[in-house]
Amino acid sequence: MGQPLPPSRSQPLVVRAYLFVALLGGMLASPASRVEAQRPTLDLQLFQPTLASGSTFTLDRPEVPRHLTIVAGLGVNGAAGLLERGDGESIAPWRVQADLLFALGLFEWVEFGVALPVVFGSTGLFAQSGPIQTDTHVSLGDVRIGFKVPFLRGQNALSGRVEGTLPSGGRATYARQRYWTLTPALVYAHHAGDFTFGADLAYRFRDRSAVPGFELDDELQVKLGASYRVIPALALIAEGQLRAGVGGRTRRSNEFPLEVDAGVRLFPSVAWTVDIGVGTGVLAGYGAPQVRGFVIIRYSNEREPCAAGPEDFDGFEDGDFCAELDNDADGLEDTVDLCPNDPEDADGFADDDGCPDPDNDADGIPDERDTCPLESEDLDDYQDEDGCPEPDNDGDGIADGVDQCPMEPEDRDNYQDDDGCPEPGPERAIVTVTDTRILISERIYFDFESAEIRSVSLPLLDQVADVIRSLPGRRRIRVEGYTDSEGDDAYNADLSYQRARSVVDYLVRQGASRDRLLYEGYGERNPVAPNDSPEGRALNRRVEFTIMPD
Repeated sequence: MGQPLPPSRSQPLVVRAYLFVALLGGMLASPASRVEAQRPTLDLQLFQPTLASGSTFTLDRPEVPRHLTIVAGLGVNGAAGLLERGDGESIAPWRVQADLLFALGLFEWVEFGVALPVVFGSTGLFAQSGPIQTDTHVSLGDVRIGFKVPFLRGQNALSGRVEGTLPSGGRATYARQRYWTLTPALVYAHHAGDFTFGADLAYRFRDRSAVPGFELDDELQVKLGASYRVIPALALIAEGQLRAGVGGRTRRSNEFPLEVDAGVRLFPSVAWTVDIGVGTGVLAGYGAPQVRGFVIIRYSNEREPCAAGPEDFDGFEDGDFCAELDNDADGLEDTVDLCPNDPEDADGFADDDGCPDPDNDADGIPDERDTCPLESEDLDDYQDEDGCPEPDNDGDGIADGVDQCPMEPEDRDNYQDDDGCPEPGPERAIVTVTDTRILISERIYFDFESAEIRSVSLPLLDQVADVIRSLPGRRRIRVEGYTDSEGDDAYNADLSYQRARSVVDYLVRQGASRDRLLYEGYGERNPVAPNDSPEGRALNRRVEFTIMPD
């Protein structure tokens, strides 16, 4: 199909003269130099398997292999009629090329690949007319190296790729460029279920190569292809590739080779793929074959693709190179999760911020021990360990906010019942003396958490002072303070001591001799009632008077 030379009868006279002079010069030169002069540097291979698994056979895919994934393969293709003279004489009757393929994925963002071609084929010398003698040759091809980086992922994927070749091939097999080449490209794919459409647009920079009848220079490369996964083990593939010379001095149809290929891709296992196909040149040009057949076998150790894309490098499990959209797996994606590494406790309190709230009501008691996690403890030294507010500590029906005695229930005796404090009533309290005690018919009341004596108890203490002054002899009286069991033991002991001292100070001011008075605080000791009810605790908050023996 390839036609670099038009029929000799159509050559202008000047060109014929030029060829005659060149032929004469070649005859005078050594045989080796004559052969090299007639074998220009030219690579006829248009069929280049992708370095890693592609969307089709030669059409790359935008995706890159996962981190440290190795893709190794061997592609063998045979073609006939790669290069013909205008009169039908074949300069390259047939050619078989084997490509050793290797690709490596790095960091989910880079693909590096290498292809090492080995060429076996029959080629002849360029000649203007007459029979062309062909010989069979074996050589390396130009080594191909490529890098690829994805720009877009997903249903519509896009990547950038740069490939280059090194002039390592043999001229005798037309498998060598004169110098290195560089080919940047954009690779696109659209995925729709089992169907994939791909496109590859590239520009190849290379040194100009003169061939009788035309010149090769830079070229534009366009590839289109599609694949359809018919069943899990089989996909149908078709592709086409067009190359258009853009740098040569002449413009002829032989500079626009177009090849189409079709075949299947087999999936014998997760790790292996086998491509089998045939192709032909549609537009005549260099390298476009009359017929081509190929087989490409690849192995990959790639794991399942990252469900959420490549690693986001957020400091959480970055070693697997897969993104974690919800690090703490609390159902809130990290983009909206204020605490992406601490799971939300989902307890019905501020659950939309992604942060656990160990103390919802901020009362200092962790929710795991807080009986009322959504209601703040009032921290009034009454049952503060349960985390629940007690609006009426003493259970007298008067809220603590207005209860002047929140720890002592109102006595409901129709005397000053709205202040929350028990009062002895308008009748005079009774003070009784025994051999060992001074007994009082009413309790002595203090301000809450204080040693300040409430005015309601002063008349009772006045009676006690009168009794002490009237006691015969020098017997001493010990004033004893007690508390309930609420709160810290040491605190209660100190409070009871301070209250006992306040009573002694008042009695002294009322005329009792300080020398006859002792005072002691016993805290929670010696309860006279259970501490499991407000009434019982109220009875335990008391002051007693003990008459000491002589």
